[in-house]
Amino acid sequence: QGLIRIKAVHAPALFQIDSSPVNAALINTSGYDVAARYRLDLDESSLDFSLAYTYLSNLDQKTSATVPTEDDKGQLNGDGRLGAGYPHRANASISYNYGPFTATWRTNYLSRIRDTRIDAAPIDDPLGPENRVSSYVYHDLQMRYEFEGNSKYSFYFGIDNVGNKKPPVIDQTRASNITGTETAAESYDTFGRNYYAGLDFSF
Repeated sequence: QGLIRIKAVHAPALFQIDSSPVNAALINTSGYDVAARYRLDLDESSLDFSLAYTYLSNLDQKTSATVPTEDDKGQLNGDGRLGAGYPHRANASISYNYGPFTATWRTNYLSRIRDTRIDAAPIDDPLGPENRVSSYVYHDLQMRYEFEGNSKYSFYFGIDNVGNKKPPVIDQTRASNITGTETAAESYDTFGRNYYAGLDFSF
């Protein structure tokens, strides 16, 4: 028994990766994860609902033992920070199943985030609007059809970031001073709408 997978993707190419090391004396993080799933059976079909939610309560670090603790919760990534500390993140999906056909819609939610480095913010507003990023919601779609026979194979087609949502601009003049992609590329989609298709063959 085995599996053969063939997949074709239409997406921009990745040419460069920027990565900054973090040297820390202390890293402390805590939070809560909640997951739920429900299935509704209909006459000849069914609906599957799922939800995964994460609440970040703490994201602290000390770059050395002699400096105060830095609170990175709710902060944009950059300048030696621990990463984008979203207080709230969630993933939800709904799947419609009818015989060999399945269609799934997924939603990814990232809560608002900001940069509180006052030294880089406007004088009249220490939390100026360019130091805030609104919440982001991405939507993905996938359809799959399974063929039965002596061997089992399925064809699938999908679209990531259906709305072609652009990432926020966080250039080198901003407080977080993120280089390379001019955004927090580890958190936001930098490719835009992405199509893919594939075939799974099991034997």
